Amino acid sequence: MLIRAGAVLTGVTAAVLAATAMPAAACGFSFVGKLPIKAVDYPTHRCEPDIGGGPYQGKDVWVFELPAYRGHHGDFRSVTVKFDTDGDRHSDKTIVIDDGANDGDDIVKHGGTSRAWIVTPAGWKLTGASAKINGKAPKFTLGFTCPGTTPPPPTPTPTYTKPPVTTPPTTAPPTTAPPTTAPPTVTPTTSAPKPTPTDCPPSVKPTPSKPTHTYGKPTPTPTKTTAVPMVTYPSSSGTSTSLPVTGSGLSALILLAGGLVGTGAGALFLARRRAAGRAS
Repeated sequence: MLIRAGAVLTGVTAAVLAATAMPAAACGFSFVGKLPIKAVDYPTHRCEPDIGGGPYQGKDVWVFELPAYRGHHGDFRSVTVKFDTDGDRHSDKTIVIDDGANDGDDIVKHGGTSRAWIVTPAGWKLTGASAKINGKAPKFTLGFTCPGTTPPPPTPTPTYTKPPVTTPPTTAPPTTAPPTTAPPTVTPTTSAPKPTPTDCPPSVKPTPSKPTHTYGKPTPTPTKTTAVPMVTYPSSSGTSTSLPVTGSGLSALILLAGGLVGTGAGALFLARRRAAGRAS
């Protein structure tokens, strides 16, 4: 009994050691689509808190799955992932996903399926992957991605610009003196006085003398006088009206005076004769 029990224990221990020493099998990467590809361009997007988390600002999460196939199961031992980081469509970055280590990637068992996840800067392109597994699962796939969010544009900080201080000029503005020219004096115009009309002097008409009887003396013949027209002479002070003094006018005046004297003498003579007749 003791030998049999020891033999059984020895057999179990040998089996466990044999299983532990079994090398991991390689597993091919099955991807439907074209490579390289960005996380944002992959059709299946999910963000799981226990499988990489997200979404993150400026970072992408890639999740690889090892599903069962025709009863064959397996678990990830490691996953090697290659990326194009500069956009030239060639692999320039290789990352190995291990179990644990807390280095931005990990291998977990979730819902009965082995999954491996990694966080990369946003915009990297997946160019290929390979895995080592325990079990007989023939292939693994890219299960889903959690694309990073675009950082919001920086909010511009308002800048206060102090308005320029305008210094008032120290030079006094020129003073405009009022004009000293006196306004022109308007002199009223004096019009010349209008000439005052004067009445014409009365014309001297000859006085008819009564017929006298002269005894022994000739009776003077009355002379006809003619009115002399007035002549107006202009002067600086107005219009002056006077009788013209001519030779013919003076002769007429002399004759008129002689006639008057003769008439008076005749009348005096007759008066004396009548007085003498009454006395005798």
